[in-house]
Amino acid sequence: MMYLLLSIVLVSTYCTSLYGEKGQAISSQMQDNQNQTLSVGTDAVGARTIISMETEISLKKLATIYKKLLHDQDAISREYFEDENLRGEVSKIIEERINTVRSVLGNEAPELAAAVEYEYAEPRRKFIIYGSIAVVVLGAGILALFSYDPATGTWGAPQTAHAQASLTKIAEKITGIFENDSAAIGSHG
Repeated sequence: MMYLLLSIVLVSTYCTSLYGEKGQAISSQMQDNQNQTLSVGTDAVGARTIISMETEISLKKLATIYKKLLHDQDAISREYFEDENLRGEVSKIIEERINTVRSVLGNEAPELAAAVEYEYAEPRRKFIIYGSIAVVVLGAGILALFSYDPATGTWGAPQTAHAQASLTKIAEKITGIFENDSAAIGSHG
């Protein structure tokens, strides 16, 4: 309540200093209806919206609900349902609520709706980016494995024989490392 009164006082002061008598009329209108969104504008700059603190908190709660509904929509596919028709009905209800909340947020606070959607999609974007990088690195490694001839130490056209020879050489090096470690352990023991 204190924040609400403080916001009313700040908005009243701002409006009074900027618009004079026009600001006083807006200030009294804000005190009459604290939940209403008021528009104060100039022709040169365009309309400027002043939202009460209570409305801003309500929009943030609505954004939290929107984020939760988006996650629920993803989770419904992993839930166990004895009847698949029930899954479809629950999914339909969640979709209707998402559409409702999306339209309200889109009209009242489009930047907040966009922020929620961006945050919701971020793990998928990261998965796509990291997955793409892993596929490229793995593909390059496989191509290199098939293209390098360890017998001559040159690069050439990809061949299965090159890959077999490279893998044999790698296996010999790994075995040699373990043999050296066991010999070192045996000499100390």
